Amino acid sequence: MTVPVWAADTEVVKGACDAHSYISEGTDPNARKSPFLCDSAVVTFLDDHNSRVMVQFAQSHANNTPILGFSGVMEADNTTLSVQSVYFTPGQKSVADKGFCEFSFQNANMTSIVCGASSNATGNRTVGLASFQVAGNGQPPMTSTPPSPPAKAAVPSSQGAIGGAVSADQSMSNTHMDEKQALFQCAYSNAKHYHVQGDVAAVGSMITLCEKERRSYLSACLKNASEDACDTASRLTVADGVIRDH
Repeated sequence: MTVPVWAADTEVVKGACDAHSYISEGTDPNARKSPFLCDSAVVTFLDDHNSRVMVQFAQSHANNTPILGFSGVMEADNTTLSVQSVYFTPGQKSVADKGFCEFSFQNANMTSIVCGASSNATGNRTVGLASFQVAGNGQPPMTSTPPSPPAKAAVPSSQGAIGGAVSADQSMSNTHMDEKQALFQCAYSNAKHYHVQGDVAAVGSMITLCEKERRSYLSACLKNASEDACDTASRLTVADGVIRDH
């Protein structure tokens, strides 16, 4: 992994990119979609105010493997990064058409980082999505970040971030399929209407547009799972609706 030598501070977070992570090329996001694997996220703060941030995902002990890097400006909520540049190979910066990173916290510990961006800089549209789950039950707050958001409901120690979201999703499929399907269909229909199908950078907008359906999803999900697990599961359902190729 390439870390800029001018970095004000760097934090290495251990975990794994889950099955929702990929890199795709071409106008059809599913035509050349390749799974993206990683076991580390390197978060680098590029200025003294911690407003400019780079997040890089890679396999820490592998050579000649793809990386995904996202660089931009932290929003006022201290959990959302507005991505301006994306890296699909080490040291090669591309201007991002649109992109985001979201940092999730629970009990003052970081539990996941989700970054997505697309770029047409080379004339061939490339999309990268990294859905990174922090190892164990979360990472202590990064020393250089602004204060963490309020703590959410705790996940039992036997249930990690990945298992919690997967279990919540399975539970919704088994017992509340109507709410899950409504959220998926809302994201899919709006993505199609606004011509952003396959654009992972549009997931945030779809979450806003489908707020009513997402509230119904969360209300049903919270009967059997934690707030953090349901929040992650609902976002992945929206992302599935945006990138799904029908």
